[in-house]
Amino acid sequence: MFKYLKDAGYTVMWYGKNDMLSQDSFNISVTNWTDGIGAARGKNMFDFGEAGYYSFLNTPDPTPPDSQDNGDLHMITLASKFMSNNPPEPFIIWLPTKGAHPSYGAPKGYYDMYTAEDVHNQAPLRPAHV
Repeated sequence: MFKYLKDAGYTVMWYGKNDMLSQDSFNISVTNWTDGIGAARGKNMFDFGEAGYYSFLNTPDPTPPDSQDNGDLHMITLASKFMSNNPPEPFIIWLPTKGAHPSYGAPKGYYDMYTAEDVHNQAPLRPAHV
C-alpha cells in the first residue's frame, strides 16, 4: 500500500518501528522514517513461574505520561510538528505505536485511578443473565 501511495505522489512519513515491510520494500515505500517507539512501563508484575507471568501485565512506570522519554509520545509529537509545518500534500503518516501492544503498562497514576469494582459497575463484562 505504501509503495502505491508513494508512487502516486504521496509523501509517506513513518514514525516508529518497522516490523511490517522487508528492508527492500521499506526503502522504496517510505519517504522519511524516524525510528523510535516505546511506552512507559515497569517490570513484569509476576516472577517467572508464577501464575500470571505470561499475562503481559507490568508494574507502573514512574515516567510522567507527558514525558518525551515515552517513545510513543515522542513519535506522536514529531508527527504533529510535521502536520503543523505546512506539509507537502498529499501525505500519509504511519504511526505504529507500542503502547497498545504487550507487554501492557501505563505511567504511574493510572493504575490506581479506578478500582476493579468501579470498572465492573460501569462496564459489566457479561450480561446479568449469563
